[in-house]
Amino acid sequence: MDDNSSVNHSANTISLLDLVAVCVRRKWLITITTGLTAILIVLYSLYTLRMPSDARFNYLPNYFEPTTKVRILDEEQSAISSALGDSDLGLLATLAGASTNGSSNADLAQMLLLGNRILDDLIEEFDIIERHGIVQYPKNSSRTLLREAFETEFDSATGVLKISFKSVDKYFATEILSSAVEKLEAFFDELTLRKVLEKKQILEESIAAYESEFEAAQQALIDFQSKNGIIDISLQTQYQLNSLASLEGQILIKETELNALRKTRQANDPEVLRATMDLNLLKTRRDMITLGQRGSEDSLEIPLAQLPELSAVYANLRSDLEILQVIYSSLRSQYETVKIEEKDNSERFQIIEQAEVPERKAGPSRGKICIIVTLSAFLLSVLFAFFLEYLRRAKNDPVESAKLAEIGRMLRGNRKKK
Repeated sequence: MDDNSSVNHSANTISLLDLVAVCVRRKWLITITTGLTAILIVLYSLYTLRMPSDARFNYLPNYFEPTTKVRILDEEQSAISSALGDSDLGLLATLAGASTNGSSNADLAQMLLLGNRILDDLIEEFDIIERHGIVQYPKNSSRTLLREAFETEFDSATGVLKISFKSVDKYFATEILSSAVEKLEAFFDELTLRKVLEKKQILEESIAAYESEFEAAQQALIDFQSKNGIIDISLQTQYQLNSLASLEGQILIKETELNALRKTRQANDPEVLRATMDLNLLKTRRDMITLGQRGSEDSLEIPLAQLPELSAVYANLRSDLEILQVIYSSLRSQYETVKIEEKDNSERFQIIEQAEVPERKAGPSRGKICIIVTLSAFLLSVLFAFFLEYLRRAKNDPVESAKLAEIGRMLRGNRKKK
């Protein structure tokens, strides 16, 4: 039984030598197919190299790809975003049309370049429909043709957008690329200027609104200070505490002096009466500070009892005023920046390298094409050799031969039904 299993296993196993044997047996098929394909593709490459690009069977014409480089700068974060972006007030930056994430002018430029407006202008200017003989769906087909010819590549590190155009006519490619970049610059400036004007209008409205709020908050603080005699509440509070401490010390001295006088003099003695009167005046003064009474309308002293409430109200009014002042100042700063942007749009779109007529072709690489086609022909010929070997063996195998015959009958039957 082990011998039979070994025999069956050997029969069902294909060794590397079997594969090599098949290749050797069909060597002429593989060699001729590969060699003939290599010769034909080389001859065809020479044909495409020597014939004009519009020749009937020239499917590998030389194409050229002039390139221009444009520096695209993203809009800088607005002053209000910088001032408030790290705080809870960052949401207010949207009032100025600012975004903490910024915006990509490079994406906008690429979208505009491949948009219908610029493409339609190029189609009309260079008569693309007539030039390429487009008959079916002329507008959409010509747009697609130009979109496929344009290539863009943006380097975020340098902010440089590289734009190229592929064509078999190097002069035509250079002209259409230069025209496209000029139209892109004009369209880009138009859109960005419109965006600047919209931002300017929003800023003007925001400034007017916050200016009114700022003036109201400022007047509320002034009225509160005038009503309560507040100039600098922290200094005045410190002054009150120092005054109270001084009065307490004077009262203690005066009480000691009065007690000493009472031991040696009568109650109606002028010295005793004077000391008593001075002590009462000091206590009255102390009570005026501690109980919340003012010495006069013009007094700058703040009653001690009123200090907590007045300090809280003053702090709230001052905080509201400071917040509005930061927002208002930031809006004004952003407004001045927008006014500068309105006058000068050139900084965001700069052509740093004009398109030049290329001296060398960009493609195709006929050497690589010849190698790829030759290798493909070799592999296909090897696979075909294995297929022929299978058919040869199948004819000698009754089981496999019967399967092939059945497949043939099924195919013939399908043809008769059709």
